[in-house]
Amino acid sequence: MVWWKDISDQNKDLHLKDLHAWSEAIAKTHYPLDKQGNLAYLDIDSDHYVQWGETIDGASEETLVECVKKNMAENPRHLFREFFTLGLKWEAGISDGEEIDENGLVTPPPVLPLLATWSIAAENMKADEKMAANNFYGQLHRLYSEDIELEDLNKSYIEHAEYFWRLLNNWLEKCEGNRGLPTAYTSSSLKHVGVARSQALIRDQDRVVLYRMFASKGFSAHQAMPVDDME
Repeated sequence: MVWWKDISDQNKDLHLKDLHAWSEAIAKTHYPLDKQGNLAYLDIDSDHYVQWGETIDGASEETLVECVKKNMAENPRHLFREFFTLGLKWEAGISDGEEIDENGLVTPPPVLPLLATWSIAAENMKADEKMAANNFYGQLHRLYSEDIELEDLNKSYIEHAEYFWRLLNNWLEKCEGNRGLPTAYTSSSLKHVGVARSQALIRDQDRVVLYRMFASKGFSAHQAMPVDDME
């Protein structure tokens, strides 16, 4: 049986179908077939929610996060254990020949929506009165809910992060470049956080720095520049 069906529990079945819909939508925007041979990143911006809205009612950051939270484990010390189980089912389905789409490619892994929220947290990394610019876990905690204990969230992330990012890379490799080339790696000393940061092409803090840099050179937002001046 495919990972996104559970006939034993109607509520869980609905949550899995929602997760499956988000996985398909994210795959369509970030890993389309025309991405062949190009590097693929799971960076999220406002335009993606508009595109996801074509197949998901009310697609937004809030509904994406809500979908992920509904599929979290009840045990607060192992928040992502259900996603781990789904990942194993997805891998087993590939071995059984069940996780193949109409193009003959492996279907998207169930962790795509979860990884998308991690990329959002990485993009949101910036300094404010409550946290430093490098506080990934603080941003993730803020994104999910402050009802979740920060320590439990940290431990749950570290417990499964490497495996989940590997599922994404392995999926793209199994698609043989037809959906893009994997990029979820890190050479950073931040073993776990570095992968999420590798997907956030421009963090909020980076935008602030870039704005200041261009402003110091006399440029304004949306200013056009003659080609000759670029040389």
